[in-house]
Amino acid sequence: MNKKGTKCYLYFEEQKPPKDVILAKEGGTAAIEAKGTPNFATVATTDMGMYAAEDDYGTSYYYRGAVQDNWVQFGTDSSGQALYWRIIRINGDATIRLIYNGISTAQTGDSTMISTEEVFNSGWNDNMYVGYMYTNGQLHGLGTNSDIKTTIDNWYASNLADEAEYLEGSTGFCGDRTIDPTSSGTGIGTSATDYAAYHRLVSNKAPILTCPDKQDLYTTSGSSTGNAALQYPVGLITADEATFAGTFPWSGNNNNNYLKTGRSYWTMSPYHGFHAYVFYVAYSGSMGGYYVDETFEDSYGVRPVINFRSDVSLTGSGTTSDPFKVVGAS
Repeated sequence: MNKKGTKCYLYFEEQKPPKDVILAKEGGTAAIEAKGTPNFATVATTDMGMYAAEDDYGTSYYYRGAVQDNWVQFGTDSSGQALYWRIIRINGDATIRLIYNGISTAQTGDSTMISTEEVFNSGWNDNMYVGYMYTNGQLHGLGTNSDIKTTIDNWYASNLADEAEYLEGSTGFCGDRTIDPTSSGTGIGTSATDYAAYHRLVSNKAPILTCPDKQDLYTTSGSSTGNAALQYPVGLITADEATFAGTFPWSGNNNNNYLKTGRSYWTMSPYHGFHAYVFYVAYSGSMGGYYVDETFEDSYGVRPVINFRSDVSLTGSGTTSDPFKVVGAS
C-alpha cells in the first residue's frame, strides 16, 4: 500500500552539446591547443587527433591524419538508406562541419560520393569559371550557379531537406577568389591569374581557416555573415581544410588519411584562371589542381559538406561500429 506523501523522482541524463562531447574525447581544449601547429609540409599518416586554428568565428578544432573516431550517421537518402559522414572540424561558433561519406562506413570507392564524374563548371576559358557562383567580369561575382553547385543543391533537396532543422546556414563555406600576391593577373576575363590558395598551399605550406574576402564566404539567404547567396546550407571542403586534415598539393600517396577515398573529388578552392583550374583531393590522398570542365576528359567526384547546429545533441562514440547520431536539438 502506498503511503500518503510518498514522492517519486524522475532523473534525466543531460545531453551535452556536440562540441563538448567531441572535445572531451580529445582531452579538452587546453590539451588540444598545447599541441601547437603541425608541420604542413609533411603528410599526416597516423591518427594525430585534433589541433586548433582560428577561423572566421573563433577557435576551430580540426581532425588530422588517420582518424577513426569522427564518424557520424545522419539523414537518409531518397531510398531510405542511412547516410554517413566524417567530421572535418568544430567551427569557431561551435557548429560541426562534416563531409559526406555515402551509405556505409566504407572508406573508399565510388559510394563515398554523390556523383563520381562531375565537372565543376562547363566552361574553362575565363576566370569566372573557378567560382562556386560567378558573374562575367566580376572577381567575386554571385550571379550564376556553377554546375557543381547545381548538382549539390539538387541532391540536398532530394535527400536532406527534411533534416534542415539540424543544420546551420550562417556558418560559411569559403570559395576564396582572392589573388595570389605574386600573380600579375586580375582574376577577370582571360587574365592569367594564380589565386591565393595556390600561394598558401603550394608555395608556403601555410593553410588558413579564415576566408580572406567575405564575398566568397557562402552562407544561406538571410544570414548576417558572409554573402547570404546560398539557397541550401551545403557546400564543399576547401583545399585549406584538406591540408589541415593532413594532405597538401602533389605530396604523393597518403594511404592513411581520413579524407582519402581512392577516388578524386573536387574542393571549393580556385587554383588558376583563365585556364580555369580548381583544387581537388586526389585518389592517392594527395591534392592537385585541374581544369574545371572536361577539356582533357577528366572530371571528379562530389562530396557535399554541411554544418550541424551548435545545439544538436549527439549519442555514440564516433567509431564505425558506434557512429555519432543526432538525437535532437534545443
